[in-house]
Amino acid sequence: MLWSLIPKPPAKSATDIFERLEQMGVNFGAFLPKSIGPFSNNPELREKYGWEQEKLGNKNPTICNTGDVLLNSFALPTHPVESWIEEFKQANIKKPIIGSVYGFTPQDYSNLVSKVDKYVSAWELNVSCPNIEPGETSLMELMSKKVKDIVISVRQTTEKPIIAKLSPNEDY
Repeated sequence: MLWSLIPKPPAKSATDIFERLEQMGVNFGAFLPKSIGPFSNNPELREKYGWEQEKLGNKNPTICNTGDVLLNSFALPTHPVESWIEEFKQANIKKPIIGSVYGFTPQDYSNLVSKVDKYVSAWELNVSCPNIEPGETSLMELMSKKVKDIVISVRQTTEKPIIAKLSPNEDY
C-alpha cells in the first residue's frame, strides 16, 4: 500500500501527507483532501449560517478491507473551515490542491467556497456521499433535484474549475 511508504512520524494534516509524498517523488497531478463541511469556530459564522463547530463522523473502525474491496464509512467528518484555511496557507507543496466541499443547502457549498477559494486551484462538489450518521438527514438524499442548484450557486462564487462528484445511487 502507498500509505505504508509514508515515513514516520504520523502526519499532522492532509497537506503534511501531501508534502511527504512530494518529497518521496510521488508524482500526482493534484491533491484532494477530505471534504470541508459547513462548520466553523467563528460564532458569528455559526449564527449567520446555522453552522456548528465540528463534525466528528462515525466512530472507529471506519474502514474495512474485505480482501477484494476497501470500504469506508466516515460519515463526513470535518474540522472547522478556519482550520482548513490555516492548513492550506501553511501547505508547502508544488502540485495544485483541489478543494472538496459538502453542505446541506446549495448556499452551504457556495459559502464554503467563498471562504476557501483563494487557497485551492479547483473545486470538487461532494454531492455523492451516502455515509451519514444514523438519523441524519442530508441534502445528498435528494441530490438529483439539487445538483443543478449547487453547481449554479458555486459557479456564481468562483471561476475555478468545478467537478461534481456524483453518486452511483442516483438516477440523474
